[in-house]
Amino acid sequence: MRKAITFLTFFALFLTALIFVPLELFPGNLLKNISQIPAQYKPFLMVLLNSLTYSLIVWLILTVLSRRIGKE
Repeated sequence: MRKAITFLTFFALFLTALIFVPLELFPGNLLKNISQIPAQYKPFLMVLLNSLTYSLIVWLILTVLSRRIGKE
């Protein structure tokens, strides 16, 4: 349960930050090359993809660290 809360917290944080400061970060900027997606939806999909990616990375790092600390 704590891991899900951590993931959702960082997802909301990244989502909010990237909505207000639209940066073209790695996984999201790949969507610009896909021509099948309408141009009006690309910024929203970029924000969503970036938020999911970076919150997943933070969640994985925190999961690994908590397991290592738990073993000690």
